[in-house]
Amino acid sequence: MIESLNLMKNLDGIPKNKMSNANQFFDQLWEKDAKNLVSWDGELFFELHNGTYTTMANNKKYNRQCEVLFRDVEMFASFYALFFQLLQGRKAVRSELEEIYSKELLDLTWKEVLLYHFHDILPGSSIKRVYDVTNERYPKLITILKKMKSKILQKIAEQVLLTDASSKVTDPNSILLLNSLELERKEIIGITKNSESI
Repeated sequence: MIESLNLMKNLDGIPKNKMSNANQFFDQLWEKDAKNLVSWDGELFFELHNGTYTTMANNKKYNRQCEVLFRDVEMFASFYALFFQLLQGRKAVRSELEEIYSKELLDLTWKEVLLYHFHDILPGSSIKRVYDVTNERYPKLITILKKMKSKILQKIAEQVLLTDASSKVTDPNSILLLNSLELERKEIIGITKNSESI
């Protein structure tokens, strides 16, 4: 880099440059242009920077999938704990929840996803090796979260679809649909039952 700067010092067609340290640069800037410099109080946030484009679309897609799955796992686990606590009692729900909801695993997964929130990773300006790692790790994290969500939903379904509470038998023809959004949804849902699509 230094050699390149020395070669470009007086090169036609590009701006003249001079090597200096940061103190020299800001001293010179202050001497020449102090009246045009602006001061800023408060948080350094650019109001128009409300989204970040990326050159690594997979990375951003995986990140969003993880965020949605984290939300679903937390929401459905809370629903299960609160609603079925009324039916079964706190101790019974706690022991069942510990089987399907691992706080330690969720924390480890969350910390790894937060690591991939680092400012160079989501916009796509990191080095290739970073994306090699995230392209390998994100699908594994998504699988962990999907398994956890699936186990929680299975527990909810077992309780909601009971035909006989004493024998804990569920009706094999029952279907439970849960909306994880705060909005009402109207859409066509494809359901596979006994290898036949309905």
